[in-house]
Amino acid sequence: MSASQNSDTMTSPLILAVLPGDSHYSYVSQQLEKIPGANVRLLRIKSMYDDPNDEALGDLSQVEVYFGSMTFFSKIVHRCVNLRWAQSVAAGSDAIWKTLKNKQLKPWFTYTRNAISFSQPMAEYVIGQIIAVHRGFYIMRDQQTQAVWNKSYPLMCSKAIDDVVCILGLGVIGTEVARLCKVFGMEVWGVTRTPVPQDQKKTFVDQYRLMKDIDEVLENSDFIVSLLPSTDETRGILSDRRFSVCRKKPAFINVGRSDVTDEDSILEALRKGWISWAVLDVFDEEPLPASSPLWHEPRVVVTPHISGAISKGDHSVKVYNKLCLSTTGLSGVVIKREIIVTLRESVMFVTNA
Repeated sequence: MSASQNSDTMTSPLILAVLPGDSHYSYVSQQLEKIPGANVRLLRIKSMYDDPNDEALGDLSQVEVYFGSMTFFSKIVHRCVNLRWAQSVAAGSDAIWKTLKNKQLKPWFTYTRNAISFSQPMAEYVIGQIIAVHRGFYIMRDQQTQAVWNKSYPLMCSKAIDDVVCILGLGVIGTEVARLCKVFGMEVWGVTRTPVPQDQKKTFVDQYRLMKDIDEVLENSDFIVSLLPSTDETRGILSDRRFSVCRKKPAFINVGRSDVTDEDSILEALRKGWISWAVLDVFDEEPLPASSPLWHEPRVVVTPHISGAISKGDHSVKVYNKLCLSTTGLSGVVIKREIIVTLRESVMFVTNA
C-alpha cells in the first residue's frame, strides 16, 4: 500500500459491510480491490438470520458506516456507538426501528434504505403469480401429479384483463406493480396512507383509496396485493374476519410484511371461501416451520421470501460501490450530508440523529 493510500485509509470512516451468501461477498471483495483507500471490514454470513460472531465482528465502537442486512444489524446496532450512517441493502426498515424501540434508544445515525433494486423483480413476481392463479397453472400441476386431463372452463379462461387488482401500499415497489398490472390491462386500485395530490397521481392507477377505505377495496378486488410495511397502523389490518367482506373471492398475494394478517385468519378466509388463493412470500417466523398448516393447505402457495431476489450485479451492489467511493478520504469525524446525494436513486427516506 502506498503512502497516499495509507493516508486515505487512516482518514476514511470505518465501514462495516455484512453480506449474506457467497456471490455478493465475492463480488464486493473484487470491487474493493478497485477502490484505493477504502477502509472496510467485510463480513460474510450464511443468512441475514445469523447470530453475531463477536470474534469476526471485532470492535464495533469504531464503526461509522454500516452496509448490509438490517435484520442482522438490529442485533448489533446498540454496540455501534459511533455510527453515523447505516445503508440497508433491502427495502424494509421495521427490524431496526423495532429494535431501537425495544431498547428504548433514539436513532443517533442517518439511515437510508434501498427500494429501487426490488421494484422490478417484485413486480414480476406479483404479475407471475396473478397469471399462474388466473390461468390455473397450480391446478394443472396438481392434475399432472394425478395423471388427470381436464380442460374445464376455469382452466380455459383467456385473460385477467377485466380483473381488478388492489395494491395495498403504493411506494416505489407498489407503483411498479401497479404499472405492470396496467400493462396487462387490469383495472388498478391503489391504497395509500395519505391522500395523493392530483398532480402526483399515476395514469396507470385507476382508483386511489386510503387505508380507511380498506373494506371497500376488499369488496371490489379480484386480486389483493399487499406491500404494506409493519407499522402500528398496518399490523393486523387484514386479521380476524376482515376478509369476510370480499364478495368476489379474490386471490391474496402478500409480499410486504406478514403481520398485516395472521395464519389463522388466512386459513379461515380460505376455508370459508372469502378468498380463493393465498400466495405468501413473507411469514411471522422464517424459515416457515415444517409444522405450519400453510404447507399443506389447498390453494396456498408458499415461497421462501424470494419475491425481491436480485443478482449479484444488480443495484444493491452498485450502491455499495458508491458508498465506498463516497466515504474514501473523508474525515472520520462526521459523515457529510453530501454523501447522501450520491446515493439519490437508492435513498427512500433519511432519518437524522
